[in-house]
Amino acid sequence: MKKIILSVHLFFGIFCFSQSAQELINKDIYDRQVSNYVGVKALNDMQASARSGNASQLKDLDEKFEFNFAQKEKLDAKFKTLNQKKIELEKMIIASKTEVEKEKLNRKLKQILSEFEKNQQKLKENEAELKILQEKYNSLLEK
Repeated sequence: MKKIILSVHLFFGIFCFSQSAQELINKDIYDRQVSNYVGVKALNDMQASARSGNASQLKDLDEKFEFNFAQKEKLDAKFKTLNQKKIELEKMIIASKTEVEKEKLNRKLKQILSEFEKNQQKLKENEAELKILQEKYNSLLEK
């Protein structure tokens, strides 16, 4: 009887120990799977955020490009207008007969030349901004 009780006790002890060991192994596997899932989810979230950030930056750059191109067209139109006025004034100066009239036209010509130079400077600034935007755009595409 002692042998039977000892055997039953031993059997249940091994059974209980094997159950708790199996539970520990299962818990460890579960914890690793959860940890891996959390890591993968975090990585996916970061990638989605990066893509979203790039898309947002590209959209902002596109808007800035459109604005700068519109500004460039405006400045080019002003350049043409000022150039035409300059040519007309030069012709009028050549055709003018009196010194007073020539002096008046020369003052207007100086004003137009001043505007012309300002417009040229704005065009250069616009081109520099467009180059910077292009570099930013290219760097975003490389990522």
